[in-house]
Amino acid sequence: MPLILILLMGVNTILFQKVRAIYLDSYVIEAPSNSKFLFADSHGNPLSDYLRTGDFFNFSASSDSYLDIEKKINHLLRKEIRIDTIFLSVDRHTLSEYRLRLNNLDRSIFYDKLQLNHQIMDRYLVFTNESYIGILKRYLSGLTIKESSQGVLVNTKSWVGYSIDKRQTLARERAVVQYDDSLSKSEDVSAALLRIIALCKANGIALIGIKFPLTKEYLLAIGDKNYGADSLLLKSGFSIWDYSTLYEDDPSLFVDQDHLSELGGRRFAKELLQRID
Repeated sequence: MPLILILLMGVNTILFQKVRAIYLDSYVIEAPSNSKFLFADSHGNPLSDYLRTGDFFNFSASSDSYLDIEKKINHLLRKEIRIDTIFLSVDRHTLSEYRLRLNNLDRSIFYDKLQLNHQIMDRYLVFTNESYIGILKRYLSGLTIKESSQGVLVNTKSWVGYSIDKRQTLARERAVVQYDDSLSKSEDVSAALLRIIALCKANGIALIGIKFPLTKEYLLAIGDKNYGADSLLLKSGFSIWDYSTLYEDDPSLFVDQDHLSELGGRRFAKELLQRID
């Protein structure tokens, strides 16, 4: 083997270990042996470990799309985890092109059954992986992954700390990002949701759609816009638990227009657990 190739393999190994430590390890975990799971994007993060009672596991991750969630569910099934119930985010934006653009496919690939072909390169070769290169560049520039992976800086000010006018402005700006005028669904994300529904039916898994709490300002900004994930579940015979207006009159429970604070997450987790019991 040429010396240069050996050196490149060595450098790649070192770089991959760094990527794994700062980017992959927090996402790719051992299959938990719970029976109830919450799957969501960043809206599920504030619930943190507050659901870890009653055999419940919060498998949410910032930017997760149904494509990522499908991989996680298949991974659990391959590991013969006995899933009783899946609580799945069906928020209005979840079938959008926005949700397709911001995803975790570079990480959720590790939940796929390893195929001895291109997946080896996609998973482990740093030099040709644009996502890994971007992560390393941001790491070297001093930004944390939390700050950079969502494309925005972390909001350090709570929602209640803004004036009403500022809240309305921020809500409108966020709505423009998540909802286009045509409300065109992503075909890829929609197909993944249909496959998740089929997986649940085939494996006798109860599926419940969850719509997370939103602020009053954001509810006003998005109006009746909806890409229709909730409708797909309803048409398939599954139920929706709609909490979108639950805390609309309490801005202290949010960090921004559509994400709960730590306190909000704790209260919402309690709300879910009480309803399950």
